[in-house]
Amino acid sequence: MTNPNSFIELKENVQRHLEDVKNALDSPNCQIDILPTKKGQSETDPYSTAYTMLKLEYDSSDVKEVLKKLKVEDYIESIKDNRKIDSPPFWVFGTEISENQIYIKEKLRDHNNIFCVSFHFPKYPLKKGPY
Repeated sequence: MTNPNSFIELKENVQRHLEDVKNALDSPNCQIDILPTKKGQSETDPYSTAYTMLKLEYDSSDVKEVLKKLKVEDYIESIKDNRKIDSPPFWVFGTEISENQIYIKEKLRDHNNIFCVSFHFPKYPLKKGPY
């Protein structure tokens, strides 16, 4: 099932976004907001960010390091933000940590603020990215 709000960014836009994220994460003023659970989701749900971080023994600094290491080849898609129409889209990536696939969905709110709404084991097999 295809999400009507999803789209594929040009490769150079993905690269630029990743550079912007790395610059933000390297800034001493960087703020990263990690959503531990979705509304109505338990922290023990195996597909929640809280559960995944607990299982991996990760904290926010570990998440920052993973975000810094993302590559264009990890990109899956972008998704329009339904709640804040005028805000930037979410960027979806898939990566592997300790032989586990990880689904990542984040956005750069401004130059130094990253909102990570998903950092968890995928509920479904990760889509293959375009690059």
